[in-house]
Amino acid sequence: MTQDLNLSFLYELVAPYYGKCGHESIDPVLFFKLMLVEHLENLSSDRALGRHCQLRLDILFFLDHALDQPMPWHSTLSRTRHRLPDRVFDECFQYSLKQCAQTGLVDGQIQAIDSAYMEANASLDTLEAKKIANWTLEVNHEVPQPAPQKVSFVKADQYVNPKRVARNNRTHQSLTDPQARLATKPGKPFRLFYSASMVVDTAQHVITHIQADAADEKDSRYLLTLVDQATAHLRTLGLPLQCRCGLAQVITTLGWKAGILRAL
Repeated sequence: MTQDLNLSFLYELVAPYYGKCGHESIDPVLFFKLMLVEHLENLSSDRALGRHCQLRLDILFFLDHALDQPMPWHSTLSRTRHRLPDRVFDECFQYSLKQCAQTGLVDGQIQAIDSAYMEANASLDTLEAKKIANWTLEVNHEVPQPAPQKVSFVKADQYVNPKRVARNNRTHQSLTDPQARLATKPGKPFRLFYSASMVVDTAQHVITHIQADAADEKDSRYLLTLVDQATAHLRTLGLPLQCRCGLAQVITTLGWKAGILRAL
């Protein structure tokens, strides 16, 4: 199916963000194909992506990359990802989804929803205590203890020093990735994560919507947004997702995470 994925529209889409002087930047089609490979191969590092692609002939064929041609630098991929606005990535996703629907890979009958933690490319060593003014306020149900009448400026830090507080999302954040959140699951390591949620058409397992959210919230909070976005994408393809009782028919196993949305 690699022959059917036509991304030539990207040249016009990203033209306003590419300069006309200086060194030639990365080809936009190659960049977006690399982002697709990084997701499908479950890679969280641009360095690992370059090494992985050089060892796979099928990926090099998909990228239309020669064997002796070097892969783009990881810093180039990172800068390009941050400089392009979200609108470009969204339009690229919708255009690719449209091509999948035109080839019969999407029928819109059954949509499966799932979410999972996606480890952020940030180390716990980058955590730093927030300033006290930026702490999230929480209700303290404990009986307040009387404060000493006099506290010297030298000893004042021991009452307000955030480094003495256990690391959590209320008091700490990563310096390299402030949007990543501390999270864990039973039997899993304590790391910085994002919550990755996706909607998949069960006909050929094509993703109809995907989004990343904060990992310190319950995944059920994003269910309505996932349903709305998937419904909007299917409607643009002429595959409206009909709903019952204002939402959709949801069959739940182990919470909503194995939910199935069925077009009635």
